[in-house]
Amino acid sequence: MTNLVQGSKEYPYHISVGAVLVNSERKICAHYFDELQIGSRNAKGFYILMRETPEPGESLETTLERGLREEFGATATTRHFIGSVLANIGGVESLKEKTTLYFLCDVIAQEASLRENVDAESSSKLGWYDPDFLIARMKQQARETGYEDIDESKILERAKQYLN
Repeated sequence: MTNLVQGSKEYPYHISVGAVLVNSERKICAHYFDELQIGSRNAKGFYILMRETPEPGESLETTLERGLREEFGATATTRHFIGSVLANIGGVESLKEKTTLYFLCDVIAQEASLRENVDAESSSKLGWYDPDFLIARMKQQARETGYEDIDESKILERAKQYLN
């Protein structure tokens, strides 16, 4: 079955589902990479939220649950849809328009050993971070790399409204 939401050369539009996973201390779970290859650039000290592409026929809610489990080893309750990030990704030959839909989630349980080794995120270090730290860091890493899709600061700023 063809994945209609995973961008291709002929149809360069991609949808992902993202999560802002929050704990009882109002900290946000994020991937941390000491080093990560992003396009032709090597990024150091890099942070991203959970993002997952729906499988063919999979609902957004199921994608969110699967992404939290595979990437963070977590289960959560979903509070709200908090918006999207629209970005152009890839190079001239493989330019895609990527829309990531984000949900604010409260962690129920997390067991890092339950993470699945299915993509690059499985090699990250997981951490719980202050939202303001992540906002500043994500703006900086976007400036350093020039990639739109890695600046999730707008979503974190929106999530903060619901955390107070």
